[in-house]
Amino acid sequence: MTDSLSYNVSNDNQTVGFSTITPNKSEATAIPVLPRIISWNIIAGLTVAFNLVNIIIILTKQRLRSLTHIIMASMFLADILFAITYLSPRFGNPSYGRDNWLYCTLVYNISPTIIIAINLHLLAVSVDKFTAIRFPVFYRNNSKPIYAFFIVASIWLISLIIGFLPVMTFRPLVPGQCIFWNMKERSRELAYTVFHIIFFYILPFIIMSIIYARIFCIARSFSLRLAKKNTRYQVHRQVIRQNSTSKKHYKTARVLAILVSTYFVMWTPFYIYYLIFIFVPSSILIQQPGIISYLTITRYMAFSYPAANAILYGYLIKDIRIVLYNCAWTKLKYGPSSRKH
Repeated sequence: MTDSLSYNVSNDNQTVGFSTITPNKSEATAIPVLPRIISWNIIAGLTVAFNLVNIIIILTKQRLRSLTHIIMASMFLADILFAITYLSPRFGNPSYGRDNWLYCTLVYNISPTIIIAINLHLLAVSVDKFTAIRFPVFYRNNSKPIYAFFIVASIWLISLIIGFLPVMTFRPLVPGQCIFWNMKERSRELAYTVFHIIFFYILPFIIMSIIYARIFCIARSFSLRLAKKNTRYQVHRQVIRQNSTSKKHYKTARVLAILVSTYFVMWTPFYIYYLIFIFVPSSILIQQPGIISYLTITRYMAFSYPAANAILYGYLIKDIRIVLYNCAWTKLKYGPSSRKH
């Protein structure tokens, strides 16, 4: 996301009016070319595989077609798109970006679009779980799949508008040139970067932190009240059913809180580097010891999140874990015998 300002794809020196920084130079210095390409393709492959498995399970299992899981399925799709349109061609096949000026320019709009979409999906499921626990009757009457599709469509529309705003306004497409930072519009580039990070990374995380803190407070208060009633008299069956539903929502909220925390831990170091890169002159930045290693480590951490997200969700959500376990057990139990026959 932050490797170069621009370069001419037909020029071996890769220099053009705005900058002379070589793409991927920092990472190329830190890791040899072949291991780097292999590692990025492995990450991209794992991202596609695990997210695709989750999507298939959600779509094929009737009990998983809830508002929450549909929103998460859309997020898994965003993870897959991140691997296919960004990780694999950008890092797994570096020559593709250098040889294709259009992709090389648009990729710096594609990656923010998908990252914004991931953030908004996490925010949407956070609000969904808060509504389910805070207003259970309202949620039970209105949590229909059609609303999930409306939410998903809104998320993708906002993400596309914000992500591709630069290329539609102050960062023009120039045939033969890869431009992701227009030095002639530096003030607008800086404003867009700060706007993007504050409103689609920092602010959503603050809101989600408040939501999950409130969810856990509500869940604890509800459990204490129910325990007090149990000691005095037998609880009505409807209350027991409501308690069971609340526990289910609470468990899902706990999983989502883990995903949000993981996202923050894996992405924050990279965003810190991104801000440093924007506001600190490159001549000063490259002189700092360890900056190349820091960039490499933070990039691998951040861009591995889509794979980690799918793995955590598949493991922590009981319904998905059971399906995976049953499939694996069936293969182990009947696979060898079926091959003998």
